[in-house]
Amino acid sequence: LSPAEQQPQQQQRPQFQQPVSLSDFFLQLDEYQPTISDRVTQYYLERSGLEVADQRLLRLVSLAGQKFISDIVSDAMHHCRARQGGPAAKRASGGSSGQPGKRLTLTMEDLGPAFQECGINVQRPPYFT
Repeated sequence: LSPAEQQPQQQQRPQFQQPVSLSDFFLQLDEYQPTISDRVTQYYLERSGLEVADQRLLRLVSLAGQKFISDIVSDAMHHCRARQGGPAAKRASGGSSGQPGKRLTLTMEDLGPAFQECGINVQRPPYFT
């Protein structure tokens, strides 16, 4: 290919951001407001015996917790779609479009395997079995 023909191909490639240094990342945390509030994070850290004065560190822990919860919910949704096996599972695997407005309901049957993948053992109390 000539250089003129290579130009459009290079423009189509996604542009990746340069790695951010740790100090720049901490500066960005000053402006970021995570889903889990600073007060909630601070409460649970203090209950665990850790006092944190730096708000950026609180937000970093909040961000890690948010990511952890997001991963568990995402895995549980995959289990839910696979368990239901209907149009939602086909849509998730690239199959037919199915019912576009169908809502999924997560149950303990979906959350249990997702928790186990993270090393969390969740069992129902005997009176629910």
